[in-house]
Amino acid sequence: MDRETLLKALNKPSPYGPDVDLSRFNVGLAEEGVLEEREVNKISSRLGLGSGLLRKADYLQVNESVLSKFMREKLTERGAVVLPTSEALKKLDWVREYSWRLVKPDTDKYTAATKLYGNELGFFIYVPPGVKIKDPIYTCLFITRKGYAQLLHNIVVVDDGAELNLVTGCGVPDQPLGSLHVGISEYYVGRGSKLTYTMIHAWAPDMVVRPRTVVKVGKGGEYVSYYVIYSSVESLQTYPKVYLGEGAKATLNSIVVGVDKSVYDVGSAI
Repeated sequence: MDRETLLKALNKPSPYGPDVDLSRFNVGLAEEGVLEEREVNKISSRLGLGSGLLRKADYLQVNESVLSKFMREKLTERGAVVLPTSEALKKLDWVREYSWRLVKPDTDKYTAATKLYGNELGFFIYVPPGVKIKDPIYTCLFITRKGYAQLLHNIVVVDDGAELNLVTGCGVPDQPLGSLHVGISEYYVGRGSKLTYTMIHAWAPDMVVRPRTVVKVGKGGEYVSYYVIYSSVESLQTYPKVYLGEGAKATLNSIVVGVDKSVYDVGSAI
C-alpha cells in the first residue's frame, strides 16, 4: 500500500468509539531514560502478574524498548520462536506472508499510524506443527512516557496441530500519562490447532486505547479469547474479528469493570 493512501487514512475515524485527535500524542522513536525494575513491578502488580517480570516474561516491551526476550530453553528446542516483530521480519523472510494480511493498514487512522510510524514494534510468536505448549507464554507491553503513542504490531502463528496459551498484559503505572496505546494483532490458527489468548489491561483515566485484532482459524481449529479490564480509561474501543474455516470454532469472553467516567466500547464479530 502506497504512502499517500496511508497518509489520507490518518484522517479516517473508526466507525466505533469516540474519535481521537492523533496530534495529541508524540509519535516516533525517542531516547529512553533509565527504567527501574520497581516501575515494571508496579505495572505488573496492577495486572495481577506479580513481581520479577524482567526475569520471567517471554517478551517485555516498555515504550519502544524491548527489555526482555527470554526464550525458555524448552521452547527453543521445540522450534518455537518469540521475537520482536521488526527482528522477525528482518531475519525470517516467510514472516512477511503473515504481516498486514488480516488487518488492512488503511482500515482507520490507528492502523494507518501504526503502519507509517510504528517501526514494526511488538511481538512475533511462531509454534511449529504438532507442538503443544501447555505453559503460558507471557508478553507484556507497558507505557511509562507522557503524551506518547505506543503503536504495536503483533503477529502470532500457531501452525497445524499445534497449541499455544498466550497471556498478554498491557498497562501503565497508576498515574496520569495522557498517552495512546494501539495494538494491531494478526493471529493465525492452523488446521486442528488451538490458541487460547488472555489479554489483561490496566490503564489510567487519561489513556486512549485502541486494540485492532483479527484472527484466522483453519479447518477444525479453535480460538478462545478472554479480555479483562478493571481500570479507568479515557476511552477504549475494540472490535476483534474472527474468520472460521470448516469445522472451526471460536469463543470470545470479555470482563469489563467500569470505573468513573470511562468509555468502554467492546464488541466482537465471528
